[in-house]
Amino acid sequence: MDVAATSARAIKCGYNFDRVKLKNQFLASESAANPGEAAKLPQIYDTAFNGVSKALAGEGADYCSELKVARIKLALTLTSTAITLPRLPNLHGRRRIVERWAARIGQHRRCEFQSRIRELVLHS
Repeated sequence: MDVAATSARAIKCGYNFDRVKLKNQFLASESAANPGEAAKLPQIYDTAFNGVSKALAGEGADYCSELKVARIKLALTLTSTAITLPRLPNLHGRRRIVERWAARIGQHRRCEFQSRIRELVLHS
């Protein structure tokens, strides 16, 4: 539960954010994605949050360095963004199509690059 751990770290470093809103958004998002696990998610989240909070209680004031606070801010931003984005469809079985498409684009760009090199060589 990265969201719970990030939330606990942010509280430890005094970062100002709405912890309850973040938790509720995360639980709603995960419940929609995994309806069978919805009943267990709040307990799992709370266990992760409490475990990280207890582990951080023993950390000194040097835990919240500028780098650590920047990482926490980034993690909170990415987490809140990821929660609000729709989940991507499963592309299992379509991998070859995507790989072929990417190879064709790469091949086209190589040809384009080679033709530009030729133009530069011929016109210089």
